[in-house]
Parts: sequence; C-alpha cells; structure tokens
Amino acid sequence: MPWTPRHVTAQNSLKERGAWQEFLEEAKTEREQLTAQITLLEKELNTAVYALFDLTAEEISLIESA
Repeated sequence: MPWTPRHVTAQNSLKERGAWQEFLEEAKTEREQLTAQITLLEKELNTAVYALFDLTAEEISLIESA
C-alpha cells in the first residue's frame, strides 16, 4: 500500500482517540477515588458531630433517614 497523507491522518486520528480514551479512563478512576474519599470523610465528620452533640442511636437514625 503506497504512503499517502490520508493514511497518516487516519493513523494520527487513532492515536489521538487512544490518548483520549486513556485520559478519560484515568479521569474516571480519579473521580471514583475522590468520590469514595469524600464519602468516607463525610461519614467520619458525621460521626464526630454526632459524638459532639451526644446524639442517641434513635436521633442519628432520624437524621440519616431525612
């Protein structure tokens, strides 16, 4: 197959697509990790606040069900 600029463009396009897919996968992984970290920190903060206000299990249940 002879070399033409069209082949280079198609090859570059595939490389760009691969680079974007890699970038998006990394961004998704980072978002998932940050979401998990936020969830954990939120639970820790809630526990600290519940202890600070000396809430009962019933009061905590009411708050968390709202």
